[in-house]
Amino acid sequence: MHALRATLDWLEAAGAGARLAVTGFCFGGTYAFALAAADDRVRAVVPFYGTAPGADDIARIQAPVLAIYGEQDPALIDALPTVTAAMADAGVDFESVVYPGAAHAFFNDTGLRYDADAAADAWRRATAFLAERVA
Repeated sequence: MHALRATLDWLEAAGAGARLAVTGFCFGGTYAFALAAADDRVRAVVPFYGTAPGADDIARIQAPVLAIYGEQDPALIDALPTVTAAMADAGVDFESVVYPGAAHAFFNDTGLRYDADAAADAWRRATAFLAERVA
């Protein structure tokens, strides 16, 4: 977490100011959630198939979150109702998008799970979300 916060420090010093957002894929998505819970300078979060933190950490998230998942990612999909409820209880602006038939890592165009349609739509959603929240 220290390295991620140091990155925010650097970006803030470079002039990013209130435009700090974070995204990540898989474990990077988990880190995106964690950084948002740990640092209120984060203004928007887009985790791709990341594991959300526990309810206590969710309660510290101040940024809006767009979480992106593939339907065929059982551990994350099974946890999603609990995560959604915890986000609502904490008052976090949370939206999740689940792509039917898509697996974990569906965005990785070098892997066997790549889903071009889901990846294209996810990228469109992610960039629109970030443009709206931090532009």
